[in-house]
Amino acid sequence: MSDSETETLCRATINQYLKDPLCKRLWPNLDINSICDADSAMRYIFMHGACVDFANAISDSTGWPIYEIQWGDSMIDDPNDCQNLKGVHRVIRHPSGRYFDASGWTDMETVLGTFNAKGYSYKWMDEVDHGADIFNVDYALIKSVVIYLMPEGCMEPHKVEGKSTSRMKM
Repeated sequence: MSDSETETLCRATINQYLKDPLCKRLWPNLDINSICDADSAMRYIFMHGACVDFANAISDSTGWPIYEIQWGDSMIDDPNDCQNLKGVHRVIRHPSGRYFDASGWTDMETVLGTFNAKGYSYKWMDEVDHGADIFNVDYALIKSVVIYLMPEGCMEPHKVEGKSTSRMKM
């Protein structure tokens, strides 16, 4: 797909998000007419509110598991659990063992730093179920756009238990 086709696909997806009333509250300053770089705007959306959509679409297309990190105040009886949640972010676990989100390859420390959450207690949740749809956006469109936002080298074949893991299920 050419850069202009990717740009068009990103803009179409952004337009759908911006029609949703919740998105207008999450991203009040996001205006499709003022976006110079639709790829960056799409990554911003997937990093700041629509990480569930990103993770679900990648997981549905690849079969790779979704992981979640939650942060908030630590619980008195279990310092590794959170109460008064301050934030949640979902990532994909690549067959190589690495994690990624819409920003690229990542890890727990990077996620906590990105969301200014390093002073909070956090909980890492392995292989979570898909979340419910939060936004009224065409899921097929989301699945189309996330492929172009995956980290470089992500789709190169990797051997896991003797199987190639590079095939996408569209």
